[in-house]
Amino acid sequence: MGGIWTHPVKLADGYWMKIREEGQQEGVWLMEAEEYITYPYGSGFIYNQNDLQVKRFQFAPDQEKGVIIEYTIQNTSGQVRNLFLDFVVKTDLSPVWFSKENGIPDYPDQVIWDTNHQLFSARDSLQEWYMAWGTDNPVLSYETDSPGPERTKGMEKSGLIRTSLQLGARETQVISYAVSGSLLSKEDAIETYTRLLKEKTKLLHEKQQSLANLLEVSHISLPDKHLENTYNWVRLNTRWLEMDLDGYGHFLGAGAIEYPWLFGCDNSYALQGVLATGDFELAKSTFTMLKNISEKVNGNGRIIHEMSSNGYVYNKGNTQETAHFIIAVWKAFLWTGDITFLQDLYPYVKKEIHWLTVDMDANQNLFPEGYGIMEVHGLNAELIDVAVYTQQALEAASQMAKLFHEDSVSDAYARQATLLKDKINRDFWDEAEGIYCDFFGTKEQAVSVAKGAIRQLRSGTSDAEKETIRFYESLLTRFRQLPDGTQQG
Repeated sequence: MGGIWTHPVKLADGYWMKIREEGQQEGVWLMEAEEYITYPYGSGFIYNQNDLQVKRFQFAPDQEKGVIIEYTIQNTSGQVRNLFLDFVVKTDLSPVWFSKENGIPDYPDQVIWDTNHQLFSARDSLQEWYMAWGTDNPVLSYETDSPGPERTKGMEKSGLIRTSLQLGARETQVISYAVSGSLLSKEDAIETYTRLLKEKTKLLHEKQQSLANLLEVSHISLPDKHLENTYNWVRLNTRWLEMDLDGYGHFLGAGAIEYPWLFGCDNSYALQGVLATGDFELAKSTFTMLKNISEKVNGNGRIIHEMSSNGYVYNKGNTQETAHFIIAVWKAFLWTGDITFLQDLYPYVKKEIHWLTVDMDANQNLFPEGYGIMEVHGLNAELIDVAVYTQQALEAASQMAKLFHEDSVSDAYARQATLLKDKINRDFWDEAEGIYCDFFGTKEQAVSVAKGAIRQLRSGTSDAEKETIRFYESLLTRFRQLPDGTQQG
């Protein structure tokens, strides 16, 4: 998942710079930075070698399918320096996770030098995935499949662009590169590349201004400046995870770098914070997208767990996520007051309640069955988090129904919420332990869960992991001693 992406397709593993002085046989690849800086709008590396200071800065402009890379090279000596710069990109045009299962295979990359535009272009040999890269400096020469500091393997290819630079004593110069991608055509990738280099200053200013504006919404001033700084960076980190996915919409991804796509559970947590910091449109568009995808894939009220950026739904949803979604949507309405937003989602909310209280309650004991937040092998039972979230979802749905003048529906949901609350407090509570139980079920389910946990932990080698295994083994022994047919927390 590392490298340069235009989701749902990866463009490249990365890029590298080698600097060689005139008269030298071998140059030096810039591999070990002395300093790394994260800016709200990009990132930088600082290298020092042979009386040269090199600052590499890169950023991805908003709403553009590409990245701009700038090298600021300063000659710190008193001598004129004649330099040759080799810039290598290693392609990896390949689809996102779970594309193979969705009928989207990867094929070998093809790289060519475009003499007319003085740049490299690449594409997947059979898929319509394209990229382009080049520089704003005159190109001296180029090499395809040139070995950079990291060798290509498998279906990857590489392309090297060589330029030159003369630096006077104490002089500084900047050289820029751009890498762009397209899921349409080579021409589209080149058009984006050209725009990136031509408008790089404007694009950087726009991104900086956008982030400055973000920090002025729900601005806080705290005596604890470390906490205030943390608050601001969390907001910036959240902006980095926003995605405008062609054909799907605008939403909050779960996390970089492994999971920048759509999740049900994660968003039902994260968007409550997004609402509190004033980004109402992001929250509403994400909730709406989750509903739309869930309706398309499930159609029965169930909220999906995860959709990769290619539209593939890997997990159609753990039981807890559906209840969690209802609660979060209600909170979004309380923050925004957007009745149209709630009205659009309310019909699916009623389906969700039916799915939770009827479809997922086979034994009709008020506790929905199925996996919850804890993804433990075998923990497919009547779980405490699922039960509590369902009780809270019933209360929220009752309020929604009342708002839309469906009084009988509102009363029915409220009655169910009261009954479920009493049953949770009675059947999930373990007086001897002084805590609520993880799940309510049979002896056989308890044995299965303990075995599943042990299986998951078997590879653990630390003392803490070994201790946890011993704990589950003792639980397994205890569960096996219960009378057959036992049902309890």
